[in-house]
Amino acid sequence: MAQPATIDKPAAAEKRPKRVLIISADVGEGHAAAARALAQQLAGADEPVEVTTIDGLQAMGRVLKQSVQDGYRTQLDSAQWSYNLVYGAMEKLAPVRWLVKRLLLIFGARPLARAIAEHEPDVIVSTVRCYLRYGLSTATSRSCSPSTGSSSTT
Repeated sequence: MAQPATIDKPAAAEKRPKRVLIISADVGEGHAAAARALAQQLAGADEPVEVTTIDGLQAMGRVLKQSVQDGYRTQLDSAQWSYNLVYGAMEKLAPVRWLVKRLLLIFGARPLARAIAEHEPDVIVSTVRCYLRYGLSTATSRSCSPSTGSSSTT
């Protein structure tokens, strides 16, 4: 009978608390609230963990951060109807998904990979779905060990 594959971890990694990196975004309170709630739950866990939360937009660079924040504020201030339209298009239209993915990869994947590598996480959780789908998957393949996992909360 075949044995499950195991990943060799350095002895020091087994003795230290598991490092959890939460990647959130400074747009709207929903992402930040989810990050805070997750950090609080992890702090109360039986297993010791080190939790760090970063702003993924800030990590991805000034151009993306300003573009996304300004676009979001414009939507809320003067074009609320466009929110569902924009995000629906990203979900349902392949050319729109391709464009968003390319922009995130071009402008944000490398800086995000550097930010992730600085924290040396064992687990990555994103409260922003776009990070996970587009930028984070590329960034983690460049910066994280095979034992690093990632998931999304929204």
